[in-house]
Amino acid sequence: MRQRSFRNTHPYRNKWGYLCVKVCLSGHSAMMNDTTEKINSDVWRQEVFSAYFEGREYADKHKLPLIFVGYSLGGLLGIDLMEVALRRQPQFRRFDKMVLLAPALRLRWHASLIKLLYFVGGEVMLPSLAPVYYRAKDATSINAYKAIWNLLDGIERPLSDFDNSGVSCQVPVLVVMDSQDELVDYGAIKNFINKYGGQCDWRLQEIGDLSFYLPRELKSSQSRRKIHHLIIDPNSFRTAQSFDLMMSNVLIFLNSKLQDKQKR
Repeated sequence: MRQRSFRNTHPYRNKWGYLCVKVCLSGHSAMMNDTTEKINSDVWRQEVFSAYFEGREYADKHKLPLIFVGYSLGGLLGIDLMEVALRRQPQFRRFDKMVLLAPALRLRWHASLIKLLYFVGGEVMLPSLAPVYYRAKDATSINAYKAIWNLLDGIERPLSDFDNSGVSCQVPVLVVMDSQDELVDYGAIKNFINKYGGQCDWRLQEIGDLSFYLPRELKSSQSRRKIHHLIIDPNSFRTAQSFDLMMSNVLIFLNSKLQDKQKR
């Protein structure tokens, strides 16, 4: 997704008083030389890890809570950071809370069909399926898809024994999703939270009734087609008020946990 897609969250961040360390993953900027042909999961891991250190240093210095917010691939990388990197470094500070928007922790069955194309070569580019208004690139390499599946494989084992050893189990987590998400398997995410949510304080907010659409600025015949995976700005909702409601619920989650933590 283009970085501009998240600009409409800035007023909320500023109003709430949060300092944000943003991560632009390799292959996700609009720069021509930022391509995905050579990408791998370790590159993304290092970029997220570097941002984590920057945010942790500031939070520690000013005695502030450390919060993670990630959308789609970003949500997957956040759990990967907790379950793979920080699991090996128990002395490192965990996040105080996490907000995962349509996190790519469990994908629908058709997403795995991309593996059938691995044989053609990692640098082969495939057309992007993201709406033009939001996409950073018109094409994505097979290597990028391989990187995503490597991340999924990496968290599979820790998540399978989540209540006993999951690092993320120690952190309050809010997962926000549309039940009709085209990419992320809502049913699998819901089952996971139903299984472990009680022990681990993971919560699911289903927002399918708010309806998501391609931006109203687009004049094509598809300009009102629903895109349920997009939950990132007011333009992807039917109304700006629907986006406000989602953000308000996120704030309630953040504030309640802050207060609970302070009481303890």
